[in-house]
Amino acid sequence: MIDQFKESVATIQKSMETGRETSERLTTDNANLSEKLKSLANEYESRVSLLSKQFDELLARELRMKEALEGEKAMREQIDKYTKKYNELHHSLNNSNETFERFKREMERMNGNLIKVEKECRKWKTKYDEAAQ
Repeated sequence: MIDQFKESVATIQKSMETGRETSERLTTDNANLSEKLKSLANEYESRVSLLSKQFDELLARELRMKEALEGEKAMREQIDKYTKKYNELHHSLNNSNETFERFKREMERMNGNLIKVEKECRKWKTKYDEAAQ
């Protein structure tokens, strides 16, 4: 009976030793898993932070692109406006040149008439002076 008791105690001690080893192994595994989980959590937070920064950069770049497109649109409108004004000025200048050419031709014609009239006037004056003498 004592042998049986000693055997039972030895079995219980062996079982306790096995349980302690298992418990230590599980504790070590839990510590390792806890470290891995902390590492994954830190990596997740850093990735979330990086994604947040990238998203903010994306929003900022989209805003800059929108502003650039609006600026381009405004400049195109201004170019169209100046093109129309240039075309109007060009048209007015052509009309002005045509008017000037007509005026110049009229002046040349009138100058020719004036020369004829002055010549005729001198002719009549000469005739008058000859007749008056």
